[in-house]
Amino acid sequence: HMQGASIDACLVKPVRQSQLQNTLATAWSKKVQSGFSTRTKALQEIAALKSQLAGTFAGVPVRVLVAEDNAVNQKVAVRMLERLGLRPDVAGNGREAVELCLLLPYALIFMDCEMPEMDGYAATAEIRKRQGSDGRVAIIAMTADAMEGSRERCIAAGMDDYIAKPVRLGEMIEALKKWVPTARPSSRVHRGHGVHPH
Repeated sequence: HMQGASIDACLVKPVRQSQLQNTLATAWSKKVQSGFSTRTKALQEIAALKSQLAGTFAGVPVRVLVAEDNAVNQKVAVRMLERLGLRPDVAGNGREAVELCLLLPYALIFMDCEMPEMDGYAATAEIRKRQGSDGRVAIIAMTADAMEGSRERCIAAGMDDYIAKPVRLGEMIEALKKWVPTARPSSRVHRGHGVHPH
């Protein structure tokens, strides 16, 4: 009987191995399919956003500014935005961001919080003070500071939203979808740009 039990055990074991292999193969197949699905979804989302951003607002093309003093971070952010069909301007510090914002009708600024000469918080406060309620630009904070309360500090400074560094494409897409005013009525007037007659 012991010998028979041993044979039975040997007969059952290969079947279990086969089942395990089938399960692993199925799981791997699903993972691969899921990966393709995720990539396809991401590409579709990028295409949809590019189409949205291709429009104009109050007769002015969508303008985006990246305020960032680190050259590598500048390039990363610019490449992400270019992938979405935008041609962003770049400011190397907060003071440059303020000056550019007063010259051009930006729809959105990605504002680094820690910069020389004038940091993102001070730059945001200055932009808000000079702009007033008309032509308010959306300002998205970019910060590596993950400490609790950092989001609240950004909002208190006059920023509209907050994304963590290193910046990810998905977060940039969400910020653009949420804050670029392409879908709003074009009755608002930018400085120096009147509303087109009907």
